[in-house]
Amino acid sequence: MNGGKSPIFDGDLLLLEFITPESAGSLQNQTVAIERLDSAGDSQYLLRDIKKATDENGNSCYQLIAKNPDYETLVADESMKTFARLKKTSVLASSAKVFK
Repeated sequence: MNGGKSPIFDGDLLLLEFITPESAGSLQNQTVAIERLDSAGDSQYLLRDIKKATDENGNSCYQLIAKNPDYETLVADESMKTFARLKKTSVLASSAKVFK
């Protein structure tokens, strides 16, 4: 898996801060957890970086960018729910924990 400089692997622990629309503040250039429904109607959970951008019509939009280049960039829409921001990632290496 290629997740950029700080990839997240199976078994890594993530510290997420629960957010609401009232408590979120600016999320630009942060990594957030997003819930959305896939094509089968099942919940899907994503970690994405948020970047404010302009679409092809000149309208402001938010791009949801995966650190892994194998995943496409998404444009945020009303069907997506942002529920947490990433605070820390811990990698379990043998018996030692290393925090990034």
